[in-house]
Amino acid sequence: IRDRYQRRVHGTQPTSTGNHFLAVNMFSKIALLSLVAVAFAGVPTVSICSGSTALLRDPEWTITPNDIKSNENISVVASGTFSQQISGGNIKLVVKINGIPFLNTNLDLCETLKEAGKPCPIPKGAGELDIAYAIPQIPFKGKVEIKAEVTNDSSPSQEVACADAIVKITE
Repeated sequence: IRDRYQRRVHGTQPTSTGNHFLAVNMFSKIALLSLVAVAFAGVPTVSICSGSTALLRDPEWTITPNDIKSNENISVVASGTFSQQISGGNIKLVVKINGIPFLNTNLDLCETLKEAGKPCPIPKGAGELDIAYAIPQIPFKGKVEIKAEVTNDSSPSQEVACADAIVKITE
């Protein structure tokens, strides 16, 4: 799937680590936004997998439109209450396509937020993250499963949030 994705999206044959890194890095950004923006075609199902001690309390997600298709714009609003300021952290992102592991990566929380035009640190208290995202042409069909676990930089690290997203791509 990764090779087919690279040929279709980039018009190139997969080669060495350089092209693989660019494709994985780009896909990891898309997959991360999938947690926040569910960046795939279909009707997304998002469930919260955070434990009772997670630093983000009462998380809610609103995705508009809720039937996502290729080549359209979506808006995702994630809200909740942070029990403490989050000065930095890590996002562990695992993506499976049709049950096959596709991506397993770690991203810096603040770098990712800044790339999305959002502030870091995240202040204590009620917060809302609104992200608009243009959905690209999706080069495959099937079921995409995404798990994102966010932890802070404290020692030991604490869970900030956890979410699972499932999208069935039919177009």
